Amino acid sequence: MLVRSMMTRISRADFEPLLGQDFQVQTPGQPVQGWTLVEVTGSPSGAEAFDLLFTGPLHSPLGQGVVRLTGPNLSPLDLFAVPLGPDGQGMQYQIIFT
Repeated sequence: MLVRSMMTRISRADFEPLLGQDFQVQTPGQPVQGWTLVEVTGSPSGAEAFDLLFTGPLHSPLGQGVVRLTGPNLSPLDLFAVPLGPDGQGMQYQIIFT
């Protein structure tokens, strides 16, 4: 299980094995949504910035803001997500780590 303290850096390598996996996303006042991790980009060393691309449902798209992300082998993380718009699979969201 990916469990990180505030002093431990989360890396791209933590998310690469989770490609194609489903995650639960919560925001205050909204029902839980299911997002799928579709892309992990950035430095493979984990020391540099990287980003995650998720696809969520087209109905009830979420706005830009903090979401609580939980998933396989992942402790809940509060992260800032940005909607990028719809694609052929659903609404796309990006989370950037710097």
